[in-house]
Parts: sequence; C-alpha cells; structure tokens
Amino acid sequence: MVALYKELQPVDSYKIMLSHPFSDYDRQLLTLFYQPLVGSNAISLFMILWADAEQDNEFNHYHLMNILTLPLGPIFEARISLEAIGLLRTYMKKEGDARHFLYELSPPLDAKAFFNDPLLSTFLFSKIGEQAYRNLRGRFLKPLDEMDGFDEVSRSFLDVYKPVTPGLNVGMEETGEVTGRKMPESVPFDQTQFDFDLLQSGLSEQMVPRASLSAVPRETIAKLAFLYSLTPLDMQKVIMMALDEDLQLPEMRLRRAAADFYKMNISKSAPTLQTVFTQ
Repeated sequence: MVALYKELQPVDSYKIMLSHPFSDYDRQLLTLFYQPLVGSNAISLFMILWADAEQDNEFNHYHLMNILTLPLGPIFEARISLEAIGLLRTYMKKEGDARHFLYELSPPLDAKAFFNDPLLSTFLFSKIGEQAYRNLRGRFLKPLDEMDGFDEVSRSFLDVYKPVTPGLNVGMEETGEVTGRKMPESVPFDQTQFDFDLLQSGLSEQMVPRASLSAVPRETIAKLAFLYSLTPLDMQKVIMMALDEDLQLPEMRLRRAAADFYKMNISKSAPTLQTVFTQ
C-alpha cells in the first residue's frame, strides 16, 4: 500500500528534460507498441510532458490534473508505468517542505529492439493477440527475404573522406559537450533477483560449456525466467532443450525453448503481466 501524499502532491513542481526532439516515428511506436502495455493514461501523460517540454517552463501537478482531467492518483500510476517501461526517469529535490521533480523523457525502443526484447514482445503479444502482433511485425520489420541476393555496396567513411593537412585546427575549438539523440534503453530490470549460481551449479561443463552459456546475456535469461515464472532449476531444463548439435546456445533457440517449456509445464495461455501498485 502506497500513501500517495508521501509520493506526490498537486502543489509539487516539476520541469521536463528532453535531450532531443522526438519524431513522428517515435509517436507511432508509443501509440502502437507501448499504449497497449501501459494504457492510454500513461501515453497521454507522456504526450503532455512532450508538448510542455518545448516551453521550458516550471509547472505544478495541478496543471497535469487540469489537462488530463484526472485525479492525482491515476496520474501517479501513469507516471510509474512510464518509469517501469523505460520511457521516463524521475528525479526529486527537496527544499524545506517543497518538492521539485525533474522528468526526463526517454525515447521508445525502435521496432527491431522492441521485438527482440523477450519481456516487451511477449507482453505485447498477450495484450493485442497473435494476428495484430503479426501485423505490427510485418508493418515495422522488413521481411528478411527482401534482401536475399543483395550484397551491400555502401561506401564507408574512409572510402569517401580523407584527413586534411595536420595543424589546421580552424573551427575546432571545444565549446562543451556535444549531445545528440540519446539511445533508448530497454526496460529497467533487476536481474540480481535471479539465482545464477544455482542455475550454473546444475549444468556440467561437458553438457553445457560455460562459453555457450556466457554467450547469452544474463539479462535475457533473467527476463525469460521472470516472464515465464521459471525457477533456476526450470531454466536448467530450458537451456538443455535449447542447445543445438554443436552445444551452442543461440538466443532465439533459448527463447523458443522457454516458451515451449512454459506451454508444456505451466499454462497453455500466453503469460501476462499485472501492476503491483495499489494506493
């Protein structure tokens, strides 16, 4: 149970930080990929913050309540949903009894990264269903066979440019840090909740070479275990199922094996995620 007044009050002020202008492509990703996961309130909040960021003003949370026509509770829930999904980072500073927040909007993952994330892709599948999911993949990811028979002939930087005469530093004075588009980050996820020592203790080097196991990011293993409610002992079986004939562990085989193990041993229905926040 969260006491809302300890987290947020209408009079609390906030400013918005936007490291770069978002694009129409970002808007499509937010609407089609993220809104089914976090709900319309959260995406509406993101859009309001995005629009307000262009003014570079300080606001209080009454402003959000008036624009969204929502009480503070649902706005706070929308905020933490954005934080959990990786679209918002929140910072707070206290000055006496006053609280000041800084909201940093983060760009959404692009379509390829989104579909490669086992948590996000499976969460979306469970929300919109198989046909809509396939339609989104077909719309945003070009089929691999479109590139069959093509060899890349693009020139590299060094093919096109050469250095100028050394010593001519015209216009090269450093005036501070150069910032560009901030690369989107994946879902904030604490992989330390998974017991990797127990996982590895039941996998012999002869059956599962350490090099093969280490080729898969730990975060991927932890995300799959979380998503499919698998214990370290379950993941041992999943890894054995996923090994290929060369005792290698391709990530896509591991993801398929986790899904198959879940269907065979836990549930025929796709896993779903639910919020744990209550007030």
